Amino acid sequence: MILISRFDQKNVTPEQASFGEKTVNKLIELVLSRLVDAESIQVRVRGGLQRLGRGEVDGLMIQLTNFLFRPALRVGEFQLDIGAAAVDVKQAMRRKIQLLHPSSGDLRLAISQAQLAASLVTELSVSEGQAGAQLQQVECQLESGSVEASEPATIAVYFTWITATNPETGGFTAIPEIAPGGTSIELTRLQLSENKPPEVWVKTAIDHLNNILSLHDINNRGTTFTINESTIGTGIITIKATAHIEQFPSR
Repeated sequence: MILISRFDQKNVTPEQASFGEKTVNKLIELVLSRLVDAESIQVRVRGGLQRLGRGEVDGLMIQLTNFLFRPALRVGEFQLDIGAAAVDVKQAMRRKIQLLHPSSGDLRLAISQAQLAASLVTELSVSEGQAGAQLQQVECQLESGSVEASEPATIAVYFTWITATNPETGGFTAIPEIAPGGTSIELTRLQLSENKPPEVWVKTAIDHLNNILSLHDINNRGTTFTINESTIGTGIITIKATAHIEQFPSR
C-alpha cells in the first residue's frame, strides 16, 4: 500500500529515519497495539533527537490496516497524519499516549463495499429481531443484504428476503452528501426499486450507513472531525477529514 502524506513530501522513509525516530516509531506502535484492534499498525515520526527525547515531534503519521472501526466493521485503511505534537514521555513509557496539548491533522479513511455489507447485515439482523411483529405482518424474512459503491457517487443497497412463496430482491440507491460545516455525511436522493423492501430495513440501512460515513464511531473519543471530501470509486468509499485531537481514540 502506498502512503501519501506530509512525510512523502519531505522524502522521509523508514530507511532514512534516524535511530531515535525508529525507536519512537516502535514505541508508539506498541502502545497503539494495546489501544486499537488492527491487522497492522505503522507509525512514522519526524523530529530531531533532542525533541524526540522531550516527547516532541514535528510530524506523526499513523496508518491502521483492517482497523476495527466499530463492532462488526473493519475498515481497510485508516490514516491519520498529524502536525507538530508533544507527547507525555513518562506516560508513553507506561504504554499510554497522552498529548500535552491539542493537535490537528488530516484523516483518510477507506472502506470497501464488502466491509460495509458485512456490517449492515449484522445491523439488520438486530433490527429484524426488534421489528419482528412488523415484519411478520408482511410475512418476510431477510436472507441477505449487499452494498455496492459505484462512480460517480452512488451507493446501492440490496436486500434478498423470503416470503411465503418465493425469494424476492429489492433495494434502493442514494447519493452521500456532506452536510454544511462538514459535520456529517447523509444519504440523499433516495430512489427505491420497483420491488420495494420493508420500510424498516431501508430506514435501518440509511441510519447505519450515515453513522459510519459521518465518523460518529470515532468522534467524541477525544477527537473531532470536519469532513472535507467523500469519494466513491468502484467498490471503495474514501473519506477525508480534518481532525482536532485532544487525546488518542482507543477501542
